Amino acid sequence: MPAKKEKKVSLNFTMQHQLGHAMCWAAVGTSCALFYDPDSKWTQCKLASQSIGPNTGDCCTNPEDSPCDIVWYLQNDENIGSFVTAGIARGYEKGFIPYKKLVGELDAGRIIAFLLRMDIDGTINNRNEFSHFVAIAGYEWTDSEENVTIYDSFFGKSEMPYKEFVTNYKCHGGTVLGHAVKDSLVEYTFFSTPTSTP
Repeated sequence: MPAKKEKKVSLNFTMQHQLGHAMCWAAVGTSCALFYDPDSKWTQCKLASQSIGPNTGDCCTNPEDSPCDIVWYLQNDENIGSFVTAGIARGYEKGFIPYKKLVGELDAGRIIAFLLRMDIDGTINNRNEFSHFVAIAGYEWTDSEENVTIYDSFFGKSEMPYKEFVTNYKCHGGTVLGHAVKDSLVEYTFFSTPTSTP
């Protein structure tokens, strides 16, 4: 009887809790930058200020009530966002990538980030959906399972099948400002790479 195949990787990654309601992009960017270079001195408010613009204002004194607590990017078509500012951007793709490609990135020691569109059971700011960035920094691959470890700056760390993550990441019953997440879908995949200290 053939031996059971099993492969597991868990990168030494820590996701910071996002400082403001909309600052998941800053938390993911900062956490990934510090993973590659712990001496880079990036903080969420510093990275946010430099990502949005040179005249953003003070984003560190009161982050939840600052000009930086807005929807922003890791990387976009204009090549702006927290990954770009931190010097770790390596491009992005629409939708999600195959599991084997994800495994290859993590085997090479590179964090993968995703933009999810999430539907909620009500409205927040006259909308019934929102976007949210998360990162994946680990996996467990067996003959019958293709699991990933998700690092979420709002909901925390969790593990689940990759197939479930890309089509129905409910944050294990998580709520956003009192509204439950009904379902979600990966909209974009973002690639990162090590860089030198800025």
